[in-house]
Amino acid sequence: MLNIMGINDGKLLFNSFANRKLTILYHYSKLNSVMYKKLLALLLFATWSMAGNAQVKHVPLLMEFTQASCGPCALQNPALNDLILNNGDDIVSIKVQTSWPGFDPMYDADPSESDYWVRYYGVDGVPKMHLDGTFWPTGPRAYEGAPFNLNQGTIDQFTSKMSPISVQVSHDIDQDFSSVDVSVVVKNETNKSFSGSNMYLYVAIIEKEIRWPYAPGSNGETEFYSVMRKMIPGTGGTKLSTLSAGKEKVYNLSMDLPEYIYDVGQVAIVAWVQNRSSKEIIQAGESAPIDPSKYGFAEMSVEADKIETSGYCDHTFNPRMTVSNNGAEALTGFIVGYSIDRGQNFTTKTVEDTLAPGESMEVEFDMANLPAGHVSVIYAGNLGPANSGRREENILNNAFVTPEIVLYEENSFAEEAEFGFEGLQFLEIPEHIITEAFDPRLIASVQAENLGVTQKVGGYGKSDRTLIYFYRILRAGFGAIMTIQKLDLTRAVHAELTFDWAMGSVRNNTNVLQLMGSTDCGDTWKRIWRATGDDLKTVDADPNGFYAPSQDDWTTFEINLDDFVGEEEVLLRFVMISGGDGISNGYMDNVKVTRTQTLATYNQLKEETIKGVHLTPNPVVDYLNIDFVLSQVSDVSVKVYNTAGKQVGHTLHQQGMSPGEHTLVWKRNGVSAGTYSVRIISNNNVQTKQIVILD
Repeated sequence: MLNIMGINDGKLLFNSFANRKLTILYHYSKLNSVMYKKLLALLLFATWSMAGNAQVKHVPLLMEFTQASCGPCALQNPALNDLILNNGDDIVSIKVQTSWPGFDPMYDADPSESDYWVRYYGVDGVPKMHLDGTFWPTGPRAYEGAPFNLNQGTIDQFTSKMSPISVQVSHDIDQDFSSVDVSVVVKNETNKSFSGSNMYLYVAIIEKEIRWPYAPGSNGETEFYSVMRKMIPGTGGTKLSTLSAGKEKVYNLSMDLPEYIYDVGQVAIVAWVQNRSSKEIIQAGESAPIDPSKYGFAEMSVEADKIETSGYCDHTFNPRMTVSNNGAEALTGFIVGYSIDRGQNFTTKTVEDTLAPGESMEVEFDMANLPAGHVSVIYAGNLGPANSGRREENILNNAFVTPEIVLYEENSFAEEAEFGFEGLQFLEIPEHIITEAFDPRLIASVQAENLGVTQKVGGYGKSDRTLIYFYRILRAGFGAIMTIQKLDLTRAVHAELTFDWAMGSVRNNTNVLQLMGSTDCGDTWKRIWRATGDDLKTVDADPNGFYAPSQDDWTTFEINLDDFVGEEEVLLRFVMISGGDGISNGYMDNVKVTRTQTLATYNQLKEETIKGVHLTPNPVVDYLNIDFVLSQVSDVSVKVYNTAGKQVGHTLHQQGMSPGEHTLVWKRNGVSAGTYSVRIISNNNVQTKQIVILD
């Protein structure tokens, strides 16, 4: 049967279906009946000749390298997981957890085998993936092998291929959940010999779904799919023997089920045949998980109260948990514990009592101290041998995570602070700063490659990294918080905070940024400064694009902190509130808190090096003359600010001006009408004058 599919760009696409599908592309300049008859004859001959060389549908293997503390992994994995799920049994997947960029308990359980595949494929970053060992998807906006580059069309190309062999996989788990038996049948589906030269069978134990009650790493992911847990018999695989036409080979393998398997009910087996030299994967197969409930088992659960403290700086903590037996067998001796570091370390307690099915008991631990930051406590059971060595089906449902709270640092870390955001990883926040938001990525450190641009995105184009405020993500009225914790201003007689700012948004927006201060560890807050709407906007944003700052987009805000001088523990909190325009992005860089230490120093700075300041004309139409007298050699700067404290127009700056009378001219250059403050700065002496600009 011949099916003419269509004509496209000078090509005829023919599909012939017999025992296999044959696709032929024929280039042509002008189609005529003679050419058509010749092509039809060729197709029929090819179809007849292939009828005795049957093949089977190819099942591609997708292997991804990922990590529980990798920010880009958390961004790219959801779409990749959906693609895999939507293709059902047509594709087999396996996820290899790597050693970088942070903590990952799934990698730590068996690092050597993960490291083997990283070396074998030369993986130098995550997330990264391939299909069938040799195809690393590319795309215009991401690196080679990025999951973002994979789409359904590419998967369709691989699932439409044919393979000379089939791979059938099955497995069984013993009733004690202690060992697994695997059977892999490799069959030659053609009428010719299939050479085993350099062909190897690889078999891996995977967990189809690992659902954590908390994020085990730092990227926020709690659900992991098709995670590689152990290779059988190892990463060396099993060399295939040559298969005669139509013949099959059965490979029976056994292994103790690793203790670190989280859920026996999610154990599956993936097997694939691969050319070890070329890395090409010929065929893959997978067994389905077995329902282990038929065996009967003890099944522990734990619960606990939320963390109770007397305030944001009370770090004392009384850990206690309730343990229940929800299974069909008694729990005879078990180990329980709690963790305050995302499960990396547990404080444990051994309980020797027997817990009958349906019974519960409370376990209390010694008083402890909680760390500063975002704090949750993980309570877990069966952290060691339990119930005479018989394991449970799912050890992750032995865990309970308390609702998260925020605790500020117990002690002040400095009298001054500066945050330039250089040297940070993507989404990382500097030490002594804490973000409080609906999503940790609403305020995050970024660089050019994260934003898809080439220019330096730091303040005034002078640095590589900055902090992004994702106003565009939030609905109107919703916001996020960034707190600097804590500063000691007891020796200060004057203090101020400055920061560089760039924002792309629409006109007449209602976005808000404000600075709050607290001296009682966050029980009460005082508003210090607020800017909104067009006072925050530094450039019009493209409504169809994603705004990233250029060097000319930046301005600098200066905020007086004198209301907090003399205080020992000062918290400073930036609050962003979105106007809901779906377009705005704000960028903050070079945040500095400075203070004048002693009264003598302050008085010295206040000594007038600049006198007789006179501004003309006032009101201003086109330009402003700034007349003044210097008492000594000075550097002089002139800046103009609107009522929100945002600098407008250009800065006048002259170095090493001599004593005597001087005049500087400030040009309006498009600054809108209104009331403004002019600051004349000379050797740290500041004089402020008011002006009015008229149209």
